[in-house]
Amino acid sequence: MLEEGKTEFNYILKTKFTYAKGAEQVEAEFITLSAPTSKTTQECSALKQAFFRAMGERENARTKSGSTDAEAEDIEGSDVLILIAMSSKVDLPEVMEIAKKLFQQPTIALIDGETKMKTELMGRIVLMIWKICLGSTW
Repeated sequence: MLEEGKTEFNYILKTKFTYAKGAEQVEAEFITLSAPTSKTTQECSALKQAFFRAMGERENARTKSGSTDAEAEDIEGSDVLILIAMSSKVDLPEVMEIAKKLFQQPTIALIDGETKMKTELMGRIVLMIWKICLGSTW
């Protein structure tokens, strides 16, 4: 999650992947995630709406079941896609496509702080990294 006043942070990869950097193959160490810009308003709005719909559905279910937890649970990055996947009001494949489009925008997600995410690189990133990266952008 971005700290107040910061415009980017580095997500250290637990599962590495290789990519072409110039004429050589290198192993990715981190992904730099930058704060969204006005050019990504549509994608960010759609992702936030999906998250809040899923959260609303979850809270309604908790209320109906009589849950009396005084404190709200913290939602970690990896929990975001689980929450969305469990929602009957949100289409997970659509959310993943929107996230893919967002991460391919210039400067939003850069491999090792400098290489733009391209379509061929997207397939090399395991789903768990997507869960954490997507959750971290909230």
